[in-house]
Amino acid sequence: MKKKLSHRFVAFSYRDFRLLWVGQLISIVGSQMQTVAIGWHIYTLTHSPIALGLIGLTGTIPLVVISLLAGSFADRYDRKKVIYITQIFLLILTFILALSAQVNFAVLPAIYLVVALGSIGNAFYTPAMAAYIPRTVREEHYPNAISLNFSMRQASYVAGSALAGFVIAYFGVVSVYFINAISYFSLIILMHYIKAKGKVDVQAVSQKHLSAIHEGFAFIRSRTIIWSTILLDFVSTFFSSATSLLPLFAKDVLHVGPQELGFLYAAPAIGAVTCGAVMSYLGKFKNEGKVLLSAVAFYGVATIMFGMSRLYFISFIA
Repeated sequence: MKKKLSHRFVAFSYRDFRLLWVGQLISIVGSQMQTVAIGWHIYTLTHSPIALGLIGLTGTIPLVVISLLAGSFADRYDRKKVIYITQIFLLILTFILALSAQVNFAVLPAIYLVVALGSIGNAFYTPAMAAYIPRTVREEHYPNAISLNFSMRQASYVAGSALAGFVIAYFGVVSVYFINAISYFSLIILMHYIKAKGKVDVQAVSQKHLSAIHEGFAFIRSRTIIWSTILLDFVSTFFSSATSLLPLFAKDVLHVGPQELGFLYAAPAIGAVTCGAVMSYLGKFKNEGKVLLSAVAFYGVATIMFGMSRLYFISFIA
């Protein structure tokens, strides 16, 4: 039993992976805290559903436009430097937002600007980090590193959301912004002590950005199961995501405060962890297509339940 347990955490035997894992944990908790705080802050200032919706739009458009180029960029340049630069960039943005909120000057423009530019920064950071993680462990332990990293991310979303609600309720949104700035700084410091290199083999990656992106699209088109799954996910979630509007539901529909809002933000991650554990226990399904379609239908029913609910407990479950 002890040997089996140690095998599940074998990636932690690597010093570089431990440092990177802890750094990401702190950074993601801070980022998720800021996500909750921004929604609450915007709705407190404006009481406008449109203003909340614009937060989602402002964060999504740059990500969609730049993500393909950013992913190709991460395949060609030193991943460690990309992580450094993006974290410093996000740290500066968050510090500007914190100061703006502290002195109550141009808060709304500052929020939208930070969300838009932060989305661009994350578009470069995410693929660079995903490509850098394998450098911290041996190849045979890479799947374990990915599994531990996924678990950490989901736990960070839960912890960050819950902590945000507590901090907002007792110390205010400005405190959350400063905490997030510290979280970025923590990852920057820990990255300094990681020895794994982030340089890319230039000869192994000789394609230009646009040709690499074109090749990626060609591969997706040639695999029916891939593009059909992507299309299904897009259609089922495009009009049904209520994340940006959660502050509205919390204040005006459920009549709860920032602490309860934090748990609403945490609910999807809690569901993902629970579902992942159940699927891991059940093992491989016989008819995965039917399971996928059933899950999409279940998601639709849950969305309807959330929209109709006036009880906090039901909304949290949905």
